[in-house]
This record gives sequence, C-alpha cells and structure tokens, in this order.
Amino acid sequence: MMFFNLKATFFASAAAALLLAPGFASAQPGGMGPGGHGRGRGPGEMGPGKMIVIAERLGVSDATLRRIKDKVFAAREQSIDLRGNVDKARLQLHRLLDADAPDESAIMKQIDAIGKLEIQLRKSRIGLMLSVHKLLTPAQRKQLRQLMAEHRGPRGGWDGHGHGK
Repeated sequence: MMFFNLKATFFASAAAALLLAPGFASAQPGGMGPGGHGRGRGPGEMGPGKMIVIAERLGVSDATLRRIKDKVFAAREQSIDLRGNVDKARLQLHRLLDADAPDESAIMKQIDAIGKLEIQLRKSRIGLMLSVHKLLTPAQRKQLRQLMAEHRGPRGGWDGHGHGK
C-alpha cells in the first residue's frame, strides 16, 4: 500500500510540474506576458498591441487601421474567454491531482482537454495574424517582411524572445 501512495504522489508531482512549468514560464503579474500584450506566444507571433503599431508604421489607410483595430479588439475579447477556460481546466486538473487516490484516466483526459483549449487559443492568435495580413497590400506585406527580418531575434520571435517587445 505504501508503494501505491508513493507512486501516486510521484505521479501527481511530476504531472503538476510538467503542466505548471509552461504556465509559470510565460505568465507575468496580472496575467500579462512580456511586453504587456498577453501571455507568452510562440516563435514569430507578435502581440495584438504590436500588430497595431506595425500597421501604423506600414502606413495603412485610416479605414484599414480601423478594421485592424476592430479585429484586434475582437480577438482580445475571445482570448480572454479562451484563457479563462484554460485556467479553469488547469484548476480542475489540480483538483484531480490533489485527490487522495488520483484517477489516472481522468487526469489524462483533463490534460487532453487542456491541450485542446490551448490549441484553440493558438489558432485564435494565428487567425488574427492571417486576417490582418489579408488586409495589407502586396507592398505593405513586403514592407512587413522587411520589418520582421530587421526585428527578428535569434530565437525567431519579434525581438528574439518569441513575443513582442
């Protein structure tokens, strides 16, 4: 019986460490990531705030800038809901891990659920980037690629850290 408890404790600790590490690594006070534009992003992704600044630097028309801002605000609102769902799912996982006799099957299902929610969040971010890209003229897209190349750091992100400056 002691072996089972030791095994369950080890399993719960290992699972918690694996799941919490990415959250702590990307989360900053107030739920904001580096640059204050949301949680950490993957390589090549910039935050919505940076997107508006870049659009202004590209010289988009006032009408296009308004459309971009509308898309950014809608995406931010959706992101709040998605992040909330991820946080709730992680809390449920912690509850499962904290049980006296953790249910491995339920824990694994919850990990899958968290993964699906995180994929939705990533798709939302990439979807915003793609929808903004469609609003740009070919010349603005070329200028955007040049700006990205100038600011891309060694780790592939906007400033080399995988997120906005």
